[in-house]
Amino acid sequence: MVNERVDSFDEYRIVLPDGTVKHVNSSGHPVLDGNGEFIEFVGTATDVTERKRAEEALRESEAKFSDFAATASDWLWEIGTDYKFTLLTENAFRSNPADRIGTLCWEHALDLETEPEKWRLVWATLDSRKPFHNFVYCSVDGTGSPMYVKVSGKPVFDANGEFRGYRGTGTDVTAIIRAEASLRTVEAEARENEQRYRKAQLELEHANRVATMGQLTASIAHEVNQPITAAVTNAQAALRWMSAEPPDFGEVSEALAGIIKDGNRASEVIGGSARS
Repeated sequence: MVNERVDSFDEYRIVLPDGTVKHVNSSGHPVLDGNGEFIEFVGTATDVTERKRAEEALRESEAKFSDFAATASDWLWEIGTDYKFTLLTENAFRSNPADRIGTLCWEHALDLETEPEKWRLVWATLDSRKPFHNFVYCSVDGTGSPMYVKVSGKPVFDANGEFRGYRGTGTDVTAIIRAEASLRTVEAEARENEQRYRKAQLELEHANRVATMGQLTASIAHEVNQPITAAVTNAQAALRWMSAEPPDFGEVSEALAGIIKDGNRASEVIGGSARS
């Protein structure tokens, strides 16, 4: 640069005797006399070590943020003030990202009509310039097949505080949503089976009670039938003894006593069954 007699700017690294590394920015300007002859080279050297460290720290921080975002989600996105995509990273919506640039972020949603209240809430959030987290909706992938996505975003403002859009992350949660739906189906079937089992159990208990009642009724009828039959027999005998010439009142009395005995026996059987 000295030989060429032009301004020079350079950045280089030096190692001090103690091993410390310094970054230096230098600039130089040739000084010429009235005849255009070179007289000297005037320059400055500035220690920019701290600035270099800050730049490296910033790059490292940006790399970490990018890694965190990439591992926490499937893609990154940005939308402008009109809510149209301005950026989509690779594999967004399992499709070619370029196909959705310039489209509204909800243009491919399939649940706008089936879940309007959910969308009214997210639109109100966007219009109020507030962040949102884990909003799940049904979209379509590159083949037109339904897929569920979970998105989070935050508003972006410039140095003057002017709103510039949103940026955030997107994740394919189709497998999770379908697994949850399958689980709900299994749980519903389990509840239905349990209800059927309880109904069958109640019907069986009722049938057992009916059968037991029938057996008890038959047993009581058998027990009561014997004294009733005996009482009828004694009554017939009493009638015969009273019709005899002359009537045998002694036999009549015994027959009537038998009737009373059989009646008491029948009463005891019925009373015992009622208490049991």
